[in-house]
Amino acid sequence: MVCTDEPFFPVPAELAAAGLHQPAGPGHWVLETCVTTMGANLILPVPMWVPAGKAPLPDPRALASQAVSKLTMPRPEIESSPGAGVPQTVELPTWVWLPQKQWAPLSATASVPGEFVTATATPVSVTWSWGDGTSTVCHGPGAPYVKGVSDPGSASPDCGHTYHLTSANAPNQQFPVTATLTWAVSWSGGGQSGTFPDLTTTASAHWTVRQIESLIINR
Repeated sequence: MVCTDEPFFPVPAELAAAGLHQPAGPGHWVLETCVTTMGANLILPVPMWVPAGKAPLPDPRALASQAVSKLTMPRPEIESSPGAGVPQTVELPTWVWLPQKQWAPLSATASVPGEFVTATATPVSVTWSWGDGTSTVCHGPGAPYVKGVSDPGSASPDCGHTYHLTSANAPNQQFPVTATLTWAVSWSGGGQSGTFPDLTTTASAHWTVRQIESLIINR
């Protein structure tokens, strides 16, 4: 974020139109204009009053961009049943989920003396690409498969997939599977609040999908 200030000499009508008033005491007005590194977006000039002998506080939106840059969202930890290293099977349901610990908001704060802004990233959905040309959007982490409790012949109640083709013709005879976790990003502080474009983190795996051949023997 790069911000510049220019002298500003408003008339009372301009202040009233912007919902501002002339503070008491000596000082001067400036117009602060910022360009973010988040897609090089230009933030419209903001009138700010600078008391004599004091530096102006930054626009909260500038601090918001700094706070967002401090966010570190983890890559999805792919959990599945059948689990890692075990082939998936055609026409039998595959369950997928993320650890519950990953389905929680993350926050970061940027501050200067007299002002601070907090940015929060909240997971909202996971897009699973199954490698067979299909994908699924799950609006939650997914239900974990619990051995001895969950029915292996039933589909996951909220997030999973059933393959209808084997991976025999895929590269290395495996389907590339990806999980893309989408985070909604919001911020608040300095008497303002707002949002940024969603952010994503992605993880991948490679699954073998087999077909179990049945053999009927007459006796």
